[in-house]
Amino acid sequence: MRWLILVLTSLFLLSLAGALLSKLMEYRRSHMSDQATMTLLYADATAQGLRLKAFQEPGAEVSSDLLRAGLSAGATRDDRSFVIVDSAGLVLASQPEDFATVGKSITEVMPSDFFTAVPVNGSALTLVKANDGRTMSVVTYDLGRMGGSLVVAQANDGAMGRWNQSANQLGLLFGVTLIILTLLAGSFHWQSAKAAEADDLLALATLRLDKALDGGQCGLWDWDISAGRIFWSASMFNILGLDGRGETLSYGEVATLMHPHDAPLDVLTDDLLKHRSTDFDHEFRMRHAKGHWVWLRARAALAPGHLSNDVEAPHLVGIVFDISRQKELDKLNLDAEVRLKDAIENISEAFVLWDTESNLVLCNSKYQQFHSLPASVCVPGTHYNVVA
Repeated sequence: MRWLILVLTSLFLLSLAGALLSKLMEYRRSHMSDQATMTLLYADATAQGLRLKAFQEPGAEVSSDLLRAGLSAGATRDDRSFVIVDSAGLVLASQPEDFATVGKSITEVMPSDFFTAVPVNGSALTLVKANDGRTMSVVTYDLGRMGGSLVVAQANDGAMGRWNQSANQLGLLFGVTLIILTLLAGSFHWQSAKAAEADDLLALATLRLDKALDGGQCGLWDWDISAGRIFWSASMFNILGLDGRGETLSYGEVATLMHPHDAPLDVLTDDLLKHRSTDFDHEFRMRHAKGHWVWLRARAALAPGHLSNDVEAPHLVGIVFDISRQKELDKLNLDAEVRLKDAIENISEAFVLWDTESNLVLCNSKYQQFHSLPASVCVPGTHYNVVA
């Protein structure tokens, strides 16, 4: 089971990683498309604004201030740069100003084949490798009466800035999730291993206990008196020839096995509780699976149990011994003693038996009559001096 949890956790993390990666790549494509669209919109709006400015104010000086005034709000975000160059490629204005130096050639920033590689008034961005090694998306627009061209460039690193930030946040979130789930799965695996080890030890201890109980012809009882449930060890089932390996029975199931002439156990436990006694010692009979009666002796004690509605539910816990063999031996001894007494009584002579300490063991009626002894004297244990 614990390995299944680890496998399922791994599959979940892999599925989550795959789904996040798929969404990130989809968002990346969408973000790049949005950035390209925004760059083209800013470039087109700026070019139209500069053309209108040249139409309204012919001969206006081209400068960085003029370019800054013609930019829309947020146009230079995400690493966008706007440059006005003349027909010879010299920089007339730049925003931001540190992107290109006014009076210098645009080829100081862009490659030497820039003008041939990037079409004028193109409808799409062109990827260009800048001289500083950055990959840039570039578009150029003819400025008409103002003369020269507007160059709009956006570094791909800048365009992907917000996507990178989102990817880092998602990566951090996934990393935290990965660590937490790994710790949880590892803890569950460790706890499961410990629980399995404890179960194995418990099973081994239970097996040894059952072997000991079987060898001693006794069974373990744990009676939850308030719930009316009785736990029997496997050896108890074996004593009665029943199927079962350490199960809980209802009191009704146990009562059906009791001998009808024996005192019910529930009555005895009620007396035990009423008299606030803790010890229980009782002999009774239960029916074997083969139909005969088995003599048992229960020795138990009251033990505290769990709390139910703030009231302690006591348990009667103890050992039940199989004393059937002892009962048979007692009966045989009693029968033998009766036969011996009958034989002594029926002999024609007086008979008496003393022990080593001169105490009377037994005598027949002829001995009593011969010595004219009262019946109160002729009892086992009477000393010889009393009888004499």
